[in-house]
Amino acid sequence: KEAQGMSEGNHIKLSGSNPYTTVTPQIINSKWEKVQQLVPKRDHALLEEQSKQQSNEHLRRQFASQANIV
Repeated sequence: KEAQGMSEGNHIKLSGSNPYTTVTPQIINSKWEKVQQLVPKRDHALLEEQSKQQSNEHLRRQFASQANIV
């Protein structure tokens, strides 16, 4: 979008195809939308894993405390 905006702002006509790549602005936009959907899911998964690891650490400390008493 930025490249398109700059080209329009400077009155530069972008050719319809690029002989150096098969990537189109539409492909980039669709992949960016997919990333925007996946990032919150990944953040949620990471928060769940962090909570799980903190719980495991708490249990490990409890076990170590009990083991030291024995």
